[in-house]
Amino acid sequence: MHIRCFVRKMSFAALIACLANMPQAQAQKSDHAATGHPHTEQGTMQPELDHGQRWSTDAPLREGMARIRAAVAIAEDENALDSMQAQTLADAVDDSIAFMIRQCRLEPKVDANLHILLARLTLAAAATRTDPNSPDGLPQMLEVLELYPRFFKHPNWPVLTDGL
Repeated sequence: MHIRCFVRKMSFAALIACLANMPQAQAQKSDHAATGHPHTEQGTMQPELDHGQRWSTDAPLREGMARIRAAVAIAEDENALDSMQAQTLADAVDDSIAFMIRQCRLEPKVDANLHILLARLTLAAAATRTDPNSPDGLPQMLEVLELYPRFFKHPNWPVLTDGL
């Protein structure tokens, strides 16, 4: 394992722990000036563009995100997820994230921005496992998949829903 990827994995784990343990009220009080990271109204970090341009991607990143998109598209077709469908979706998301981390070859700035989205997907997968119809589950996955092509170049990225 490359030391750079090991450090990224550790940073990713720290980011997940931080996001998971951050109280919602405290997160909402955070702002760009205080933390150096922009935040949405829900208190989650947002990636940044590369000097106004989307970040380049590599094949493992595109493959991993395509796997997540495919799993979410299948789940989105259901009226309500049962516990088995939720587990399948969460597993697919987690497996795809693990694949991207194992294959990471991205430059540090690209990687850091990607990890913001991966952390949100990880939290959404955990919420889906806990409650298959949680608003913090599938809806958050859809939001991340809608944000992804705004910040990363991914040729032929399909739109999941008419509303996105």
